[in-house]
Amino acid sequence: MRRDVAPDPAHVKSIPDYDHLDRYGLYGFEAGRADLQAANELVAELRATKQRSPLPSAVVVAALGLLALLAGLARLIAAAIRRRSRSARASFSR
Repeated sequence: MRRDVAPDPAHVKSIPDYDHLDRYGLYGFEAGRADLQAANELVAELRATKQRSPLPSAVVVAALGLLALLAGLARLIAAAIRRRSRSARASFSR
């Protein structure tokens, strides 16, 4: 941040307290290496415990897609049958 320009009032709360840097995880510095390693281990642990197989949800999505496709096909067939029956009725009435 520039010291010669006053910060925007909305950003004042996000300015770090440079007198107490021990309150922050200094991930970009050598001093923050342990914090970063702990955060990476926590993320890895959470991913290992929360990860589920994508197979059941993929099967459900595929089944729903197939049902939607079949429903659309049924509508097209029904519309074609209605058109043919109307044209057949019109030809008999002449």
